[in-house]
Amino acid sequence: MRFVLLSSGDFDRFISGRKAIVDFYSDWCYPCKRLEEYMERKFKEHDITVGRVNCDTDPDICNRYGVEYIPMLVLFVEKKPVYIVIGYDKKAVDIMIRLYQELSDEEAFQTLKNILSFAEKHDLLVNAPVLIPAIHFRGKRCPCRPNITQCPCPDALEWINKKGRCYCGLFIKPKKKPKKKKPSQPM
Repeated sequence: MRFVLLSSGDFDRFISGRKAIVDFYSDWCYPCKRLEEYMERKFKEHDITVGRVNCDTDPDICNRYGVEYIPMLVLFVEKKPVYIVIGYDKKAVDIMIRLYQELSDEEAFQTLKNILSFAEKHDLLVNAPVLIPAIHFRGKRCPCRPNITQCPCPDALEWINKKGRCYCGLFIKPKKKPKKKKPSQPM
Protein backbone atom coordinates (compact mmCIF):
# COMPACT_ATOMS: atom_id res chain seq x y z
CA MET A 1 0.00 0.00 0.00
CA ARG A 2 1.22 3.46 -0.74
CA PHE A 3 -0.20 6.93 -0.26
CA VAL A 4 -0.22 9.75 -2.82
CA LEU A 5 -0.97 13.35 -1.85
CA LEU A 6 -3.67 14.79 -4.12
CA SER A 7 -4.48 18.40 -4.91
CA SER A 8 -7.35 19.93 -6.83
CA GLY A 9 -5.27 19.65 -10.01
CA ASP A 10 -4.89 15.86 -9.95
CA PHE A 11 -7.85 14.69 -7.85
CA ASP A 12 -10.25 14.15 -10.79
CA ARG A 13 -7.61 12.24 -12.73
CA PHE A 14 -6.97 9.98 -9.71
CA ILE A 15 -10.65 8.99 -9.30
CA SER A 16 -11.33 8.74 -13.05
CA GLY A 17 -10.20 5.13 -13.26
CA ARG A 18 -12.29 2.08 -12.57
CA LYS A 19 -11.81 2.25 -8.78
CA ALA A 20 -9.94 4.45 -6.31
CA ILE A 21 -9.67 4.98 -2.56
CA VAL A 22 -9.31 8.51 -1.21
CA ASP A 23 -8.46 9.46 2.38
CA PHE A 24 -9.67 12.90 3.49
CA TYR A 25 -7.56 13.99 6.48
CA SER A 26 -5.78 16.84 8.29
CA ASP A 27 -2.30 16.88 9.79
CA TRP A 28 -3.58 17.90 13.23
CA CYS A 29 -6.14 15.05 13.37
CA TYR A 30 -5.07 12.25 15.72
CA PRO A 31 -7.64 9.66 14.42
CA CYS A 32 -6.40 10.42 10.89
CA LYS A 33 -2.84 9.51 11.91
CA ARG A 34 -4.04 6.33 13.62
CA LEU A 35 -6.01 5.32 10.53
CA GLU A 36 -3.02 5.88 8.26
CA GLU A 37 -0.80 3.80 10.57
CA TYR A 38 -3.40 1.02 10.70
CA MET A 39 -3.73 0.91 6.92
CA GLU A 40 0.05 0.90 6.40
CA ARG A 41 0.48 -1.93 8.90
CA LYS A 42 -2.50 -4.07 7.90
CA PHE A 43 -2.31 -3.71 4.13
CA LYS A 44 1.40 -3.22 3.50
CA GLU A 45 1.56 -6.33 1.28
CA HIS A 46 -1.35 -5.20 -0.93
CA ASP A 47 -0.76 -3.34 -4.19
CA ILE A 48 -3.11 -0.44 -3.43
CA THR A 49 -2.54 3.26 -3.93
CA VAL A 50 -4.60 5.50 -1.66
CA GLY A 51 -5.03 9.14 -2.61
CA ARG A 52 -4.89 11.57 0.30
CA VAL A 53 -6.57 14.98 0.38
CA ASN A 54 -5.57 17.40 3.13
CA CYS A 55 -8.79 19.16 4.12
CA ASP A 56 -6.88 22.22 5.36
CA THR A 57 -5.03 22.85 2.11
CA ASP A 58 -7.72 21.66 -0.36
CA PRO A 59 -11.11 22.57 1.15
CA ASP A 60 -12.73 22.85 -2.30
CA ILE A 61 -12.45 19.07 -2.88
CA CYS A 62 -13.75 18.39 0.64
CA ASN A 63 -16.73 20.69 0.09
CA ARG A 64 -17.52 18.99 -3.23
CA TYR A 65 -17.88 15.62 -1.45
CA GLY A 66 -19.51 16.93 1.72
CA VAL A 67 -16.64 16.07 4.04
CA GLU A 68 -17.75 17.23 7.49
CA TYR A 69 -15.87 14.73 9.66
CA ILE A 70 -12.39 13.31 9.34
CA PRO A 71 -10.86 10.92 8.76
CA MET A 72 -13.11 9.97 5.87
CA LEU A 73 -12.21 7.22 3.41
CA VAL A 74 -14.14 6.99 0.16
CA LEU A 75 -14.14 4.17 -2.38
CA PHE A 76 -14.89 5.62 -5.81
CA VAL A 77 -16.09 3.44 -8.67
CA GLU A 78 -16.08 5.21 -12.02
CA LYS A 79 -15.93 8.61 -10.26
CA LYS A 80 -18.90 7.82 -7.99
CA PRO A 81 -18.51 7.40 -4.24
CA VAL A 82 -19.91 3.94 -3.41
CA TYR A 83 -18.54 3.22 0.07
CA ILE A 84 -17.66 5.72 2.79
CA VAL A 85 -15.93 5.18 6.12
CA ILE A 86 -16.06 8.04 8.61
CA GLY A 87 -13.77 7.95 11.63
CA TYR A 88 -11.25 5.41 12.81
CA ASP A 89 -13.24 2.23 12.13
CA LYS A 90 -10.92 -0.75 11.49
CA LYS A 91 -13.71 -3.17 10.56
CA ALA A 92 -15.20 -0.78 8.00
CA VAL A 93 -11.74 -0.15 6.49
CA ASP A 94 -11.18 -3.91 6.21
CA ILE A 95 -14.51 -4.22 4.37
CA MET A 96 -13.53 -1.40 2.01
CA ILE A 97 -10.20 -3.02 1.16
CA ARG A 98 -11.90 -6.40 0.55
CA LEU A 99 -14.43 -4.70 -1.71
CA TYR A 100 -11.64 -2.89 -3.55
CA GLN A 101 -9.84 -6.19 -4.14
CA GLU A 102 -13.01 -8.01 -5.27
CA LEU A 103 -13.58 -5.32 -7.90
CA SER A 104 -10.43 -6.40 -9.76
CA ASP A 105 -12.55 -9.15 -11.32
CA GLU A 106 -14.68 -8.01 -14.30
CA GLU A 107 -17.68 -10.10 -13.29
CA ALA A 108 -17.56 -8.70 -9.75
CA PHE A 109 -17.34 -5.19 -11.14
CA GLN A 110 -20.44 -5.73 -13.30
CA THR A 111 -22.26 -7.21 -10.31
CA LEU A 112 -21.55 -4.06 -8.30
CA LYS A 113 -22.80 -1.88 -11.16
CA ASN A 114 -26.01 -3.95 -11.36
CA ILE A 115 -26.57 -3.70 -7.60
CA LEU A 116 -26.00 0.06 -7.58
CA SER A 117 -28.25 0.48 -10.61
CA PHE A 118 -31.06 -1.48 -8.92
CA ALA A 119 -30.67 0.59 -5.75
CA GLU A 120 -30.70 3.87 -7.68
CA LYS A 121 -33.69 2.85 -9.80
CA HIS A 122 -35.77 2.05 -6.70
CA ASP A 123 -34.38 4.79 -4.39
CA LEU A 124 -32.78 2.29 -2.01
CA LEU A 125 -29.67 2.28 0.16
CA VAL A 126 -27.06 -0.48 -0.12
CA ASN A 127 -25.92 -2.16 3.11
CA ALA A 128 -22.14 -2.29 2.67
CA PRO A 129 -21.30 -5.36 4.84
CA VAL A 130 -23.76 -7.48 2.81
CA LEU A 131 -22.30 -6.11 -0.41
CA ILE A 132 -19.13 -8.24 -0.08
CA PRO A 133 -20.94 -11.62 -0.17
CA ALA A 134 -23.27 -10.37 -2.90
CA ILE A 135 -20.31 -9.46 -5.08
CA HIS A 136 -18.48 -12.65 -4.10
CA PHE A 137 -21.34 -14.70 -5.58
CA ARG A 138 -21.24 -12.46 -8.67
CA GLY A 139 -25.00 -11.89 -8.54
CA LYS A 140 -25.63 -15.57 -9.29
CA ARG A 141 -27.28 -16.21 -5.96
CA CYS A 142 -28.70 -14.40 -2.97
CA PRO A 143 -26.03 -13.81 -0.27
CA CYS A 144 -28.09 -15.59 2.38
CA ARG A 145 -30.44 -17.96 0.52
CA PRO A 146 -28.53 -20.50 -1.62
CA ASN A 147 -31.69 -21.69 -3.34
CA ILE A 148 -32.27 -18.23 -4.88
CA THR A 149 -30.15 -18.08 -8.03
CA GLN A 150 -29.86 -14.33 -8.58
CA CYS A 151 -29.24 -11.08 -6.74
CA PRO A 152 -31.33 -9.01 -6.43
CA CYS A 153 -33.74 -11.85 -5.85
CA PRO A 154 -37.11 -11.88 -7.65
CA ASP A 155 -39.01 -11.05 -4.44
CA ALA A 156 -36.63 -8.28 -3.30
CA LEU A 157 -39.07 -5.42 -3.91
CA GLU A 158 -41.87 -7.32 -2.16
CA TRP A 159 -39.67 -7.78 0.93
CA ILE A 160 -38.53 -4.15 0.79
CA ASN A 161 -42.11 -2.88 0.66
CA LYS A 162 -43.18 -5.12 3.58
CA LYS A 163 -40.14 -5.00 5.86
CA GLY A 164 -38.17 -1.97 4.70
CA ARG A 165 -35.31 -4.18 3.46
CA CYS A 166 -34.78 -7.20 1.26
CA TYR A 167 -34.45 -10.65 2.85
CA CYS A 168 -30.65 -10.56 3.20
CA GLY A 169 -30.50 -6.86 4.06
CA LEU A 170 -28.49 -5.79 1.01
CA PHE A 171 -31.10 -3.23 -0.03
CA ILE A 172 -32.68 -0.94 2.54
CA LYS A 173 -35.55 1.46 2.09
CA PRO A 174 -34.54 4.85 3.54
CA LYS A 175 -36.73 6.10 6.33
CA LYS A 176 -38.80 9.11 5.43
CA LYS A 177 -38.17 12.18 7.49
CA PRO A 178 -41.26 13.36 9.35
CA LYS A 179 -42.83 16.46 7.89
CA LYS A 180 -42.36 19.58 9.93
CA LYS A 181 -45.54 21.12 11.19
CA LYS A 182 -46.09 24.70 10.17
CA PRO A 183 -46.29 27.06 13.09
CA SER A 184 -49.78 28.32 13.68
CA GLN A 185 -50.49 31.74 12.28
CA PRO A 186 -51.80 34.45 14.61
CA MET A 187 -55.06 35.96 13.54
